[in-house]
Amino acid sequence: MNRSRNLTAIKQNAIVACQNNEFDKARVLLEEARQSDQIELDTEAYSLLGSIYGQLGNFDDAINSYRKAISINPDMPQLHFGLAHALDRSGRLSEAESSFKTALQLQPGNLQAVLKLGIICYSQSRLSEAEHYFTQALDINPESMEALLGLGRIYHQRRKPELAGNYLNKASEINAGHPGVLHVQACIAQEQGQWDVAEEKFNQALKIHPGYVDAIKDRAHLYMMLNKTREAREGYQRILSLQPDNIVATIGLAKLYDQSGDIQASYDLLNPLMEKGIVNAGLGIAYSHICRHFGRCREAVDYLEKFLEDRKGKSTRLDQIHFSLGKLYDSLGEYDRAFSHYHAGNLEHADTFNPIEHGASIDNLIATCNWSFFNQAPRSLEKSDRPIFIVGMPRSGTTLTEQILSSHPEVYGAGEIIAFPNIIRNLPDILGTGIPYPENLKNISSDQLTSLSTAYLEEIGKLDNNARHVTDKTLVNFLYLGLISLMFPNAKVIHCVRDPRDTCLSIYFQNFDESHSYANRLENLGYYYSEYKRIMAHWKSLLDIPILEVRYEDIVKDQEAVSRKLIEFLGIEWNEQVLKFYESKRNVVTASYDQVRQKIYTRSAQRWKNYEAHIQPLLTVLGDINY
Repeated sequence: MNRSRNLTAIKQNAIVACQNNEFDKARVLLEEARQSDQIELDTEAYSLLGSIYGQLGNFDDAINSYRKAISINPDMPQLHFGLAHALDRSGRLSEAESSFKTALQLQPGNLQAVLKLGIICYSQSRLSEAEHYFTQALDINPESMEALLGLGRIYHQRRKPELAGNYLNKASEINAGHPGVLHVQACIAQEQGQWDVAEEKFNQALKIHPGYVDAIKDRAHLYMMLNKTREAREGYQRILSLQPDNIVATIGLAKLYDQSGDIQASYDLLNPLMEKGIVNAGLGIAYSHICRHFGRCREAVDYLEKFLEDRKGKSTRLDQIHFSLGKLYDSLGEYDRAFSHYHAGNLEHADTFNPIEHGASIDNLIATCNWSFFNQAPRSLEKSDRPIFIVGMPRSGTTLTEQILSSHPEVYGAGEIIAFPNIIRNLPDILGTGIPYPENLKNISSDQLTSLSTAYLEEIGKLDNNARHVTDKTLVNFLYLGLISLMFPNAKVIHCVRDPRDTCLSIYFQNFDESHSYANRLENLGYYYSEYKRIMAHWKSLLDIPILEVRYEDIVKDQEAVSRKLIEFLGIEWNEQVLKFYESKRNVVTASYDQVRQKIYTRSAQRWKNYEAHIQPLLTVLGDINY
């Protein structure tokens, strides 16, 4: 038998072995032929050997085999495609990208090469290039799931949920149960405040793909935000059981410890990663929250400043990094540097707030919920006074007030729950009118109000079914006090107020999500605060439910006096434990979680004076609002 016939037989035997999943047998056949003095492998044999090594997970030998094949026949696109796959799987993305491009030049319209280039660019946060390749892929195949999902992810990351939704919806029409699509849809729903929808989508994705680490991670983040501590912890621990070195899960657990007051446990997780010199934005951000307890703020500053310098603005977490640096410099008393970072962080958010539209919505709310309407409006038959509604602007002392009250054994602090935002969103369907809030209140009946209040009580009962009172401090509830008074005629409201200059400055210093679109421009903050003052004045002149006003400055001046007033307002017996609110191990997930772990301090009062030179646009809009 001549050499050519012998090689042909060897290749055929190797192919049969591969078809039987006997890849090592196929490897031995070809390697023995390669090492023989009687046989010289051709392009097909080297290509087959490269594929076999890829199946065996030996990517270095796969790469060498494909390169040998290419040296014999450099114009075969499938060889470059095979080489690119091997390079990709070995983590050599730059070389893989080059080989995919070569394959595409030799075979224009190769869908898999285009998709792989899009995926590589996306993994490196080169979103414009990734968009180009995924769009090109859709030109080749309009129903490519990978391209539709890729574009959905890109527009989600660019904070364009409508565009992202268009691509994801098309993908869902093709494959309704694709876990990647469900995952991104869940993330978008979460960012839009549709937390129940987000949880359902995460659960659907994980039912289909239980080991989907990114979905487990993002669902754990959602649980952390919703104060579902046990579920969040289980999520991060699940990830670490699958990937013991997963940094994101380690950081997530550290944050949970931080929020529950176990600072040492948080430090014990984060510090080893810092000492290893691991470069990760999330690590630096998490470390910045705890470093002051260990006298290491300057280390955190140096870490994050170096991260910014090395990335030259390419990180996708620039806003979080800037806000973290702002907080660090503020704690160090370097106020000009602090403000420059807070300002830069806010500029990372699009300016989408429209003060004219917002003012018109408040006009409409006041016009609809007027004295004539409330004088004859139906009320719920539910007489429970269990829920306590804590309202006010963000950063006005609502978290501190709730922490004080929840330290009493008869009060459970539920935090920012989604019950009332869900009611408002679902009310058109509940009433069957399709009319939005607040106009739909004109169509509501006593029975419907009773049904809503019963459902609300059941919801907070799932959180705690023993405490005499449950506090709800959802930030937007001050807009819904009219409906709250109709649903709970015996409800009590605690209204937290603070110097508007300190309130607005503190909001500007927090990295709020897109639901607080007013928060990232000083002028918008002033407009929003003015409208908040206007609607609260309206409610106080109109509603017959008791509203206790609590000033933040009074709490820090005389905590016991204000605490006694709060307890008396609730109608429960005094308990000294409320004076030691900072000892509570209750998990706090709002921006104020660190402050409520400390004894009362006064340094946040008149804080705006440190930044007076930088906040003139805010002060101009606030004008002569009572301070």
